[in-house]
Amino acid sequence: MKPTDDEGNRVRFVLRLLLTVVMDLLIVAAVLLFAHIILGFFGSVASTALATRVTRVTVLAVPHLGLRTIPTPYRGVFDFNAGAALGVALVAEWVLAFFRRFLR
Repeated sequence: MKPTDDEGNRVRFVLRLLLTVVMDLLIVAAVLLFAHIILGFFGSVASTALATRVTRVTVLAVPHLGLRTIPTPYRGVFDFNAGAALGVALVAEWVLAFFRRFLR
């Protein structure tokens, strides 16, 4: 049995909605990773009470890829694990946006 146009539109709508939700979650993860990178980069900022609380949350988004950190001239560190995860999240979001475009 061939699906009707109405059923096909409904399936495309659900797929677009699911892709949009995943894309939004990837953007939230990217924002958390970016905040983690910035707070860690500037060590004096990272030592404040608010930054410490934010870092406790953002560290959950950083995968352990085995990459190193390097010290920055601002008494902080650059976390390559967070940088790599940020790049992967943004590329994945871009790829999903590409596929979502074809579900019209």
